[in-house]
Amino acid sequence: MVSRLKNPAIALALLFLFVLALSNYADKPSQELSEFGEINFVYDGDTFRVKTDAGELKTVRIIGADSPEIQSQYRNQQCFGEEASKFAHEQFFAKRVELIKDPFTSDKDKYDRYLRYLKLETGEYISEILIKNGYAKVYQGADFENKGIFTALEQQAKQSKLGLWAACSS
Repeated sequence: MVSRLKNPAIALALLFLFVLALSNYADKPSQELSEFGEINFVYDGDTFRVKTDAGELKTVRIIGADSPEIQSQYRNQQCFGEEASKFAHEQFFAKRVELIKDPFTSDKDKYDRYLRYLKLETGEYISEILIKNGYAKVYQGADFENKGIFTALEQQAKQSKLGLWAACSS
C-alpha cells in the first residue's frame, strides 16, 4: 500500500537529504583512489618504491605494463630487462607522481605490492611511456581500465620496432 506525504515541505526536505547523501558518497571513491608521492627507488622497469606525502613507503607494481625481468634471486634475466630497468631509473627516479588505483584491479598483488598507475606531473602514465617506447609490453594477466589505450600504443611500438621489439626475437 502506497501512502502519500501530505506535507510537501517534508517531501522536499527528504529529497534534499537524499541528494546530499548521494553527493557525499559520490565524492568519496575518487578521493580514495589516488594519493601523491615521490619515487625514491626503482626496482626494475615496472616496480617502484614511492614515499607518499603522508610519509608512507609503498612498493608499487605499475598497472598495465610488463617490462622484461632483470636478473634476481627469483627470476632469470630476460631480453631487454637491463635496458628497461635503466630507462625507468633515468626517467622516473625522484619524480613526483600520483598513485591511482584502477577500479578493475585489486589493491595488491600476490607479492604484497600495491597495484597503481603512476601518473607524472606532465599528465603521462609511466606505463604509457614504457609501452610506447618499447620498454614494456601490455600486461596480460588481468583486466584494467586503460588496456585498450595501452594495447594501441604497444602495436605502434611493435610496428616501429622500438626497444624490445627490435632487440628481442619473441
